[in-house]
Amino acid sequence: MTLTLKLEIRTRRLRSHSEQDTTAKTKKTEQLQVIGLVMLDVTQNSLVYHLLIHGNMSLPFQEHTTDNKIIRTFPVEVDELELVWHQDNKDRLVEILEPGGWSYQVENELPNKLEKGQKIFIPKLVWHRVLMGEEPMVVSIEEFD
Repeated sequence: MTLTLKLEIRTRRLRSHSEQDTTAKTKKTEQLQVIGLVMLDVTQNSLVYHLLIHGNMSLPFQEHTTDNKIIRTFPVEVDELELVWHQDNKDRLVEILEPGGWSYQVENELPNKLEKGQKIFIPKLVWHRVLMGEEPMVVSIEEFD
């Protein structure tokens, strides 16, 4: 399923944020039409806009396909803000090839350290994320309809 949104993006950079009255001053920029998902994340007294544009932004991993499996490598140089909570549109079976000290977290659960050879079934539309480790993580992903 693909969701297309026409958005007016008028802010790119946060200048100040007050948690007491929840006001923010922002720098105005030009309007922009995008296809993708906009997520708002308010943490640690900072306001961060995550604009995920399929095909138009660098993803926090490199990937290639082999034997009908997706192989993804997550480098440690990735910005932790790019490791966002997300849902997948298909069921997935993920095998951990190189854990690198990373963790996996499902909504309403505590994070779990990943182990080499571990297999994780992720049902479609379940909120989840990965948490950065000390070394790169490599995973193999099978998708199911």
